[in-house]
Amino acid sequence: MLRNIPFTCFILFFSSLTTAEVNLSGFGTLALGIADGDSAGSFGSADGYSDSFSLAPNTFIGGQLFADIYGNLDAVVQATVDAERGWDDADNIDADLTWAFLSYRFNDHWQLQAGRQRMPHYAYSDQLLISYAYHWINAPGQLYNAPFNSFNGVSLLNSFDAGAVYLSSQLVYGEEPDSENDIGKQYSQIWGGRLSASYQWLTATVAYFAFDEQFEVNRPAGPGPGPGPGPANQTQVIEGTLKSWDFALKAEAGDWLILAEITSVDLRDLGDRYGIRQPVMLSVAKNIGAFTPHVSLGYNRELDFGNDDSVSPFAIIGSRWDFSNKAALKAEISTEEDEEGRTRHAFEAALVFAIF
Repeated sequence: MLRNIPFTCFILFFSSLTTAEVNLSGFGTLALGIADGDSAGSFGSADGYSDSFSLAPNTFIGGQLFADIYGNLDAVVQATVDAERGWDDADNIDADLTWAFLSYRFNDHWQLQAGRQRMPHYAYSDQLLISYAYHWINAPGQLYNAPFNSFNGVSLLNSFDAGAVYLSSQLVYGEEPDSENDIGKQYSQIWGGRLSASYQWLTATVAYFAFDEQFEVNRPAGPGPGPGPGPANQTQVIEGTLKSWDFALKAEAGDWLILAEITSVDLRDLGDRYGIRQPVMLSVAKNIGAFTPHVSLGYNRELDFGNDDSVSPFAIIGSRWDFSNKAALKAEISTEEDEEGRTRHAFEAALVFAIF
């Protein structure tokens, strides 16, 4: 039932365009990158890059339509098209519908959203696709690596002032069917919430979510009882309940931005081969005129995966040049090591824009 909500919102949205006040905005990233080292570009922030320059992995354009339908009822649709999905072929464009929800404001403090919307896993979840909104080219994939970033369902939002502290919260419930993601997994019974508290230049955010995951894997059937071909591989259904939490502390004082973030995903309910993932990151950026140099350091710790523990460090150094109030140029160098000790380095440059 929940998977039909985005379609319903989509129809209601376009049926209201003749009478609603509509605002259109756009955003995108034109990125060029290259990776080297062992298993070049197969993990981390520059996932998809190889040992030759490529535009495809992180290049995309997106658009957002906002409609004030009636009174306190609004509708939002957001879609993206990336280079890997053939945006150069008008006959085969494959758009990713990231938002398609209705929003009703009860008052200045309470709001209800229903439809396809952003999953608030992280500190930058709301701006995840809009590179212009933060200093990196992309939010570091070593930490921002949730299996899904949108879901179909409902969420209740609340915000208010408690003295000098601004508090906001979001409770969610929904699902993410396999038809809506690219990894062949189903997520159901998604529930949890996020709480954020801001005081002057300091913001603390904590989030907790639980969801059921189901997917299929092919397991070798083993040798047959006699000579000749053995039995075919067997399909095994893996399912279990995953639990995740995230804590972020962000300071924006003057020209400085400091972000410390840690997240943890407990996959042990999927079976003995699965454990806990705990990536940690510290990122520092400073505005110097139109430029924003930055550095991010962190590691991804995997606990009890097949009775083994591992730590995979990473580093990102880059800069941003705001040559316009709607666009910026960015460049980054990153290095990282995976759980098997393989290292790789990557360089990426991008033109990012946001038109609102």
